[in-house]
Amino acid sequence: MGSGVASARPVKRAVLAVAAVCLAASLVVGSASAASAAKGSPHPAGTWTLVDSAAQGGSAIIPEGWEPVGMLFTDAAHGWLLCGDTGAGGRFVNLHTADGGKTWREQPAPFSGDKTLYDFPDPVNGWAVMQLERGDSFYVAISHTTDGGNHWQRVSLPWNGSPGDPAQDWATYLGLLGGLDFSRGGNGWIVGSEQVVADGFETTQHGIVWHTSDGGGSWAGSPLGQDEYATDVVATGPDSAIVVGYRQRATLIVGFIISTSNGGRTWSRQDVGERLLDIAFSDLRTGWIWGRDQAGTLLLRSTDGGLTWAKLLHSQGALGVPVFVDHRHGTFERVVEDQLPWRKVSMLTTDGGETWSEGEIAGLLPEELTEPSGPFWYAVVNPALRWAFSYTADWQLGLWRWTPTGAPLSPVLVD
Repeated sequence: MGSGVASARPVKRAVLAVAAVCLAASLVVGSASAASAAKGSPHPAGTWTLVDSAAQGGSAIIPEGWEPVGMLFTDAAHGWLLCGDTGAGGRFVNLHTADGGKTWREQPAPFSGDKTLYDFPDPVNGWAVMQLERGDSFYVAISHTTDGGNHWQRVSLPWNGSPGDPAQDWATYLGLLGGLDFSRGGNGWIVGSEQVVADGFETTQHGIVWHTSDGGGSWAGSPLGQDEYATDVVATGPDSAIVVGYRQRATLIVGFIISTSNGGRTWSRQDVGERLLDIAFSDLRTGWIWGRDQAGTLLLRSTDGGLTWAKLLHSQGALGVPVFVDHRHGTFERVVEDQLPWRKVSMLTTDGGETWSEGEIAGLLPEELTEPSGPFWYAVVNPALRWAFSYTADWQLGLWRWTPTGAPLSPVLVD
């Protein structure tokens, strides 16, 4: 998943992606224009509540000398902030709240790597997957927590690297990381690519899909074709998943969509576009894929649960999959190159993605963030709960929670 933002997805929840080399998370929505309340669509009214901020004496949210690099919430009470110390060799620390952001407690981060994905299907079970480069090789390491991030255990998969490689002490496999998706009940998927080593030398690369149905106790791997890279995955049922990616041979690049309904034993395949990079569902039947073709970027849409896909009109220049705040209202940003200088516009739907036009969702962000001073993160846990975390115009760090007007706040639970 793209980093920093999560849509209302009953099929795929928030996945926290962190890039250590770039602290400014890529956000599909969040420009000043997208946050404007002066114009926008009719949308269920709600209230943003400032939960904590440095201006309120809440500077302890982030330890001094650290920078926020990510946010993930599973409900109204449990959430994590990932912080990086760029002055200390790229170290990371997780801050955890169990009372809706009122108090925070430091937890050890399982990794400090170039690319880390976190996924918590519930407040106690979580997964972290890291990609790290060593010399000319890339490695992937996977860890699992069953106590909300207090302790992490390394996940073991069949080692595909050279025998005696010292990376085997900490890495799970030799290759590249794509995406992951875990759900309650122990069902999960991790995708990417593996490097195939023969006689101690790296020879070829093929796509790989790993699946577990018992919370990581056992794993089944589904190798894909040579020179293929699986970039993202979404679970659509207990044994069903859709994977996107691309195959690159010399200058020829072909995107693919593969799906399974039997835990990865068999797969169906479609070849589409050039590079397919991200997939998400806004409801059980409506899916979105973001990628690139010869004309630039593109969006694909499915209305039958992923069986068929069609290119969305007016999606050229899209910066990512749409973000839906409920099942009807969604938005994405696109770059329009019809004149110089290029302009960035917000596209809006009020009918679940059937039609799109230029426009904004009123009240998408807290008023204090209409002109954010730095990177920020936005998560839609469900249509009645959103979180925003960023710096205000005067560089005060804050955390906000959105609930519908007149609706009672969800009860705050404590570990």
